[in-house]
Amino acid sequence: MNSIPRWFVPTLIILASIPPAPSIALAQGVQLRIVTFGRTEKSGELLSVRERSLVLRSFAFKPGNNSAETLVVAMDSVRQLVVSGDLKILDDAAKGFLDGAFVGLAIALILAPGSGAPFGAIALISCTVFGAAGAVIGLIAGVVDSSPDRTITPLPGNDYALLRPHARYPLEEPPELQRFR
Repeated sequence: MNSIPRWFVPTLIILASIPPAPSIALAQGVQLRIVTFGRTEKSGELLSVRERSLVLRSFAFKPGNNSAETLVVAMDSVRQLVVSGDLKILDDAAKGFLDGAFVGLAIALILAPGSGAPFGAIALISCTVFGAAGAVIGLIAGVVDSSPDRTITPLPGNDYALLRPHARYPLEEPPELQRFR
């Protein structure tokens, strides 16, 4: 039976503890659903908050035409505004499963040489058990970490300044957006 070198498990643990390189993520505005006084509903990503209007990017999914449409909604016409919450359930469950499976693999690497059982069987069992446990823990963490939708009913004179930091372009609009009025 092949023996695993003593340096393998510590090296694996050290490599797993190195944080990933920071990714350059593009800013993304919050998802909004707007109900106007005319009872129409508009939804999309918040691009910009202007003095008297909100600029959204709405995605129209139609057969043969999957395109984005830029909408400008006057603040005076907004009856109700729903800011979509952040769901992290599946993301955290997947991370928990992978973390648990990694722990199971490390345990299999430690236990297999002395047990006399085939490495594949021990690895399969420990990765499955610890992966499932990690998925359950990640699922619970995702439920706790998620945020619900928030409904805002505007008051007269409300300028929605609190939404500005959550827009894709909170400080200055790019030139291609300025043409939409």
